[in-house]
Amino acid sequence: WVRHNIPFPESDSDHMHRCAMCALLVTQPPDPRDDYTKPETCMFHPEKVDSTRLLKMAVTHDLCESLAGDVTPFCDPSLVNSKEEREEQAMRSIQKVVGDPLGEE
Repeated sequence: WVRHNIPFPESDSDHMHRCAMCALLVTQPPDPRDDYTKPETCMFHPEKVDSTRLLKMAVTHDLCESLAGDVTPFCDPSLVNSKEEREEQAMRSIQKVVGDPLGEE
């Protein structure tokens, strides 16, 4: 984003914090204006959301990028091609640090 002069580019930390804030909003009591009676919407009722798991996912979903780097489609093709492998290595390193049972999640 910096290379393309995007103003106020979002860091990984910014992104994960915003995701966590959105996760907290999802876990609030349902708005009476929302219709959860339809089959396609009933699964999204806030009472059906595992808020602890959702918050853990929001806070950690890009944690591997802290070691592997944030790779976008605009990066060098070799970085794009090795992104998955580098993130997997980063997750294994993080798992060693945090140990079980968090490392298993």
